[in-house]
Amino acid sequence: MQRINLIPEEVGIKPKVQFKSKVLIRNVAFLPLIVVFFCFIDALPQFIKIHRFQKELKTAEENLTSTRRKLENFTANESSLQSQIDEWKQKVQLLQEQKGSFNKELEGAVEWSNVLIELSRIVPTKTWLNKILLNKGSVTIEGFALSNMEVSKFLENLEVSPIFAGAEFRSTELKELEERKENIVKFQVIGRLY
Repeated sequence: MQRINLIPEEVGIKPKVQFKSKVLIRNVAFLPLIVVFFCFIDALPQFIKIHRFQKELKTAEENLTSTRRKLENFTANESSLQSQIDEWKQKVQLLQEQKGSFNKELEGAVEWSNVLIELSRIVPTKTWLNKILLNKGSVTIEGFALSNMEVSKFLENLEVSPIFAGAEFRSTELKELEERKENIVKFQVIGRLY
């Protein structure tokens, strides 16, 4: 059986059954959209958290990559640094050995100030020195005197000095001063230091 509407459409009276079904259909059509909207609102904070975690993860990965590069560079340079450290250790050891040999050389050495003070005390007044050489405990003294007697007096003073030992002539030479027309004695004395 089929229903027929005898009321013209212009009048606008529509059966109540049709009106309710269209509203129902319209409401049912919007229901999935409403559900999707509420699901989106509910999931929005989760999406924000996920996005924030993704940023933090990216930053952590960049830091990890940077740290790995630094570690690789350090590891590559470690052998170079170790060889430099070994080289410096060898240099320090060599310097310590040299210091030890210098200390052995200086054991019992007389201080130069004492040597010079003693020489100023024992050099006769008419004698002057122009060179003093020190070589491993032996001393060579060169100078001039106005006479052989002054040279002999200087040699005697060296022999009784508490700093010098075993002083002896190495050479003497008579020279003439052209300005004064006088003779002087050039001498060289060798000895040891106590």
